[in-house]
Amino acid sequence: MKVQDILTDERKWLKGTLHCNDAHCLIGAIMHAYKGNAPASIATKVREHLHITSILAWNDAPERTFPEVRALIEELDI
Repeated sequence: MKVQDILTDERKWLKGTLHCNDAHCLIGAIMHAYKGNAPASIATKVREHLHITSILAWNDAPERTFPEVRALIEELDI
C-alpha cells in the first residue's frame, strides 16, 4: 500500500490530527501505509524533497491544499 492509495481525495485528508476514521494527514497516511516498512525513511524522503523539518507543520499550514499534497505524493511515488 502507498500513501497515494490512502489520500485518494480531499475527504480522506486531514489537517490538525493524524487519523480520524478513514482520513489521515500526510504523516498519518505515511505511518498507515508503510507500518513496519520503514516509515521513517519515507518521511525523510518527503522532508528532504520539500527542504523542511516538519511534515506536520507543512501539512497543517493554513495555505496548504489537498492538490499540493496529492501532487507531492504522486511526484515522490509514495
